[in-house]
Amino acid sequence: MGIVFAISCAITWAAAVVLFKTASEEIHPLVINACKNLVGTLLMIPTVLLFSNFTFSSIAPTDWLILIASGVLGIGLADALVLKSLEAIGASKFAVVECAYSPFVIIVAIVHLGESLNLVQGVGVLLVLAAIFFISVPNPSILLASADEEAAQLANAAKLKRTRLGIVLGVVGLFAMAVGITVVKPLFARIPLLDIILIRLFAGSIASLFFMKAMGIPLGRLKQFFTIEKKLPFYFACVLSTYVSMLFWVSGFKYNDVSIASVLNQTSTVFTVLFAAIFLKEKLTKKVLTAVGMAIAGVLIVTLNT
Repeated sequence: MGIVFAISCAITWAAAVVLFKTASEEIHPLVINACKNLVGTLLMIPTVLLFSNFTFSSIAPTDWLILIASGVLGIGLADALVLKSLEAIGASKFAVVECAYSPFVIIVAIVHLGESLNLVQGVGVLLVLAAIFFISVPNPSILLASADEEAAQLANAAKLKRTRLGIVLGVVGLFAMAVGITVVKPLFARIPLLDIILIRLFAGSIASLFFMKAMGIPLGRLKQFFTIEKKLPFYFACVLSTYVSMLFWVSGFKYNDVSIASVLNQTSTVFTVLFAAIFLKEKLTKKVLTAVGMAIAGVLIVTLNT
């Protein structure tokens, strides 16, 4: 079941990304982040009341601190840094930076949880990461065509500084995301899954409002949630990204080693490309098909040797 949860998370997150792309041009990324976190929290509250018999009072104070810190770090801070990185360096460069997520999770799991991968699983991991990196690297012709632009960037100290800062923010954000989910793995044995998700989401929602305000965006901008023109796709994306996907994401980490779950989650990059081709009519090239094949092969190697 853990494998199903992890891959389902990748699919639902990819669908949410495509929906956000079609519906959110008029809303700032940090406002989107706060909106989706608040929607997820509001939906999770009745879910916990209906399906969880656990009482929050039975959670140890230390576990409370870990869960709150995980939500602030892995949802509030991580998403804020990642979105600012995306804004600073653009989608193509950030896609390369994003490949650091799975290795970060594996490193944190090895250090913090003492997990390990066997050789065959390691090959599968490398194959998935290679597919994601391959799909993220521009074609040589594009690189040649943009040589003058790159030279201009080097000549412009301010723009170069912005690019470097964006890369650093992305790397730090992805590392925070990896730490945020990995530290709660030991808590799954004593705290129900739904309670863990709710506490992390609530903490992350409060943190996302704080970071939104800290970055100079008035909280009044949240009313755009109700005034956006493409309401249905945007609302559906909010539900998929921070409720459905979150359920699958944390469940995948509960029932898998975090290193394996992170790699399966990372296939969302490939699903995003496929959905974009189908629903946004983006061109599906031989390069994309090759990357998809590599990723599927890597997922099969990992899952069949679990």
